[in-house]
Amino acid sequence: MDKYYCHVDIDDLPMMTNKSRRCHWAVQNKEAKKWKRLVLFNVSRPDEPLKKASIKFTRHSSQEPDFDGLVSGFKHVLDGLKHAGVIIDDKPSIIGHPSYEWLKSPGKKGFITIKVTEL
Repeated sequence: MDKYYCHVDIDDLPMMTNKSRRCHWAVQNKEAKKWKRLVLFNVSRPDEPLKKASIKFTRHSSQEPDFDGLVSGFKHVLDGLKHAGVIIDDKPSIIGHPSYEWLKSPGKKGFITIKVTEL
């Protein structure tokens, strides 16, 4: 049986944590739901949620975030992978230490890349 692999680009950028923390709770909730939906509609799902996976997130944007902002900016995306049934949970025992990368892109042309590999 082949191992599950998914590589998807989503043509939007998650709100950075520094910005979202200053927003009303309803805006934060809307952002979380938005990313759960975007992930659900864009990823291919395995027959069963993965019990072990390697995950790589890449943010393509015009401005480079600091590392903790880059990582926390993917929180709702990672939650979306669990919600979509790609991974059974987002605990370190399941996903280890996801990889986070930033690549420069032209202004107003930002997007994210998600790569999930079954281990």
